[in-house]
Amino acid sequence: MYNQLIKDTLKKHRLLLGYGVIGVLAAGLDFFVYTALTSMLHLNYQIANIISVHCGMICSFTLNRQFNFKTKDKTVKRVFTFYCVALFG
Repeated sequence: MYNQLIKDTLKKHRLLLGYGVIGVLAAGLDFFVYTALTSMLHLNYQIANIISVHCGMICSFTLNRQFNFKTKDKTVKRVFTFYCVALFG
């Protein structure tokens, strides 16, 4: 009974869970890149932040496009829109 309830809930909220997992992965990549750039390469923290945020955004876009939205069309337009929303968000 509980197994079926859990399966139904996961199926119903699959996209939401996907967003969450992808968000955690993108944030983790952002943190890792920032830490590597500042501590290992001794890069200025502001430049490291710019680079790491863009790495996280690229990761998020790519994974969401592949696994959540499953779209392959209008890539340039979608990247531009995603970047604008992400940068202002």
